[in-house]
Amino acid sequence: MGLSGLVMPRIGLARPANPGDRKFLFIYLWGGADQTTVLAPTMNHSNIPDEEGAEEAWIGDLSFVDHPIRPSVRSFFEGYGDQSAILHGFEVRSIAHERCQQLILTGTADAAVDDWPTLLAANGSPDLLLPCLVHSGPSYSARYTDRVVRAGETGQLSQLLDGSALSDRSDVEHALPSASTSAAVDAYIAEQISLLPTKAGRETQLVDSYSRAMARLSNVKTLSGTVDLTVDTAKALPERIAAAVDCLELGLSRTAVVEYRGVNEEGFDTHSNNMRQSGHHEELYGYLVQIADDLASRPGQSGGTLLDETVMVVFTEMGRHPLLNFELGKDHWTYTSVMLTGGGITGGQVCGGYNEDFQGAPTDLASGTVHASGVPLLANHLGATLLALGDIDPGEYLPGIDPILSLL
Repeated sequence: MGLSGLVMPRIGLARPANPGDRKFLFIYLWGGADQTTVLAPTMNHSNIPDEEGAEEAWIGDLSFVDHPIRPSVRSFFEGYGDQSAILHGFEVRSIAHERCQQLILTGTADAAVDDWPTLLAANGSPDLLLPCLVHSGPSYSARYTDRVVRAGETGQLSQLLDGSALSDRSDVEHALPSASTSAAVDAYIAEQISLLPTKAGRETQLVDSYSRAMARLSNVKTLSGTVDLTVDTAKALPERIAAAVDCLELGLSRTAVVEYRGVNEEGFDTHSNNMRQSGHHEELYGYLVQIADDLASRPGQSGGTLLDETVMVVFTEMGRHPLLNFELGKDHWTYTSVMLTGGGITGGQVCGGYNEDFQGAPTDLASGTVHASGVPLLANHLGATLLALGDIDPGEYLPGIDPILSLL
């Protein structure tokens, strides 16, 4: 559903665009997408067999795997290859799905940590109503929990806002409190928060976080009936995330996260019949064309388009082993690839690479090229690059980790 009837200021739209205003759309491919299907051609790897009919194709200095059964892949790169960069050879240092999800999004296995979407949202405008909108998929927050708003796996946020969580999801009848009663409850909670003693440490952090969330609550309630944040996996991906893109355009959110599981929600975890990856990627890139077209059709803050001001991050939690197993599938691999498209990206390039054993090759961060004197790429380098794109000093959160400068 569109937001054309939303009566509220377009937060930040009057300001000139700058890196601090840049938005981010994270599209997470659940299960471990096979990078050799599209992003990482293996034609130069003598010990890795190629998919029959596949060829390495180039759009400028950007190469990808082209195949007649995946025409949407070529369509995407022909349309948006000059605004895209592919990052190869990141190691996530695990092959367990849940652990890899956290590692690719935070760079660490520590429990108390904020992921890249949360950090970007936390360092954006303080006026954002839904700073980091998690439509679906994994999310990690500790210091900035109040910046994260989950739509809920079945759209619970919308149900809480419009009251249907009580009327439709309960076997006991409930009456919503009146406006005056709700206001009295809110005032009481605000007073109790103000009376809490000020202390250093986690308690004060939680109180401050809760206070900021409560301050936004009355405005968030106005979204009821206007923004459809339900999660309907029966819809195609572009339709499923339309409201999230609306929130980016209107300045309600700085970051949005959505999960994509491929054809029929099968997931990319293809331990058998790896050819399913082909169908997943063909559908995905058809959707990416639609999403990029949509972003390019919407106005940005400074006379350009929303795509000019948004970085689309297409990622997965792990890679897949380059060789087929006995079930003609591919098992988990600690190295993976990521694609970035949109504003602030020096597009039409490939950064990093894989060696003959399909392990990440050392990469020079200044040029993005594989070099013996370079560094092994980790998820932290992806995070540092995204923070730099968001006009945030990576050293504040990732000391000792530099971004890939050739992308900026």
